[in-house]
Amino acid sequence: MVSTIGRNDKCPCGSGKKYKKCCSKGSVVQLEQVLDGELRELQADMIRYTWNNYESEIKEYLKEHYDNFSVPDEASEVFEFCALTWFATSVVKNGKTVLDEYLDSFAKTISRPKVKGLAEAWRNSYPSVFRMVELENGKFLTVEDIFTKETSQVKLLDQDYLPEQGDLIIATVLLSDPKLFFGTFFNIPANFAKEVERAVLALYKETGNGNPKAFMRDSFLVALDRFMFPEPVTLLDGWEWASEKHREVAEEYQEYIGEIDGSKEFVNLGLKLWFHYSDKANPIIRNPQIYTAALIYLILSQIPTGGTISQKQLAEAFEVSAGSISSKFRDMKKVLHKELQEIEETTTSA
Repeated sequence: MVSTIGRNDKCPCGSGKKYKKCCSKGSVVQLEQVLDGELRELQADMIRYTWNNYESEIKEYLKEHYDNFSVPDEASEVFEFCALTWFATSVVKNGKTVLDEYLDSFAKTISRPKVKGLAEAWRNSYPSVFRMVELENGKFLTVEDIFTKETSQVKLLDQDYLPEQGDLIIATVLLSDPKLFFGTFFNIPANFAKEVERAVLALYKETGNGNPKAFMRDSFLVALDRFMFPEPVTLLDGWEWASEKHREVAEEYQEYIGEIDGSKEFVNLGLKLWFHYSDKANPIIRNPQIYTAALIYLILSQIPTGGTISQKQLAEAFEVSAGSISSKFRDMKKVLHKELQEIEETTTSA
């Protein structure tokens, strides 16, 4: 049963005003929009405060990272914003995080009790990596933490950009009710999520830190780097093939491409696509040479600078028929349609 709010009752938004002088002219939806707007502005003010007061220290952390890792110029803005939100919630200065410091100084200036209560709950928030499980009503994300496997619901204050089911997300989640992303998030499409998740979890294991919160606090910039720019793929580290023949295709592909090109780009791309194809199609492989040749032809056909090797030439090199290569090539294109489309979009925009 829905209770009726009297005009002289206190407004449920928490402003302290009477309902008739506050939100009676609008709907519940309008009230929610007002609260969301104030929460966005509060977060923006926290971000400005962090940068204005700790710019030099944030840059020191970034410089140390840049000395050891290469971050492309086109990705630096996103990388540095994520670094700022990490710094605000995870780096402790004089026994406090910057977020704690901000709230201790400015919480009393927040006029709306509802907003103040949510902000106070943001203490002890920290970044993590999540898998997107479900989107509800276009603004509530159900996410699963890849370290703890715990699920939670996060409200999107902005719905301009929505992740898709299966995407991997790195962000700081503010621990209020409802939970919120601090500023924004960065996501990896579902097609490549398994690879990135494997890379981040491998780093977590390498550090020997059994506490995900402490790991993300102490190793965030490296984890972010691994998330945004996965290390070159190696066959021996963490790749689980369906059979020895699946692995043989990968090894022969890597050897052949290494001889004709030598760049990590082709090797990496082919191994990723072969892994996805194997996972999706799970082919029964009788002759690995056919799949290796088809994979090589697929990769060279996708990269503008990949050169030209005909199916006939590959058939002669691998001692198989050109028709069998053509058949497997067409099947790979069909199964890997989404992955190839993303590669094409990236290549076109570059």
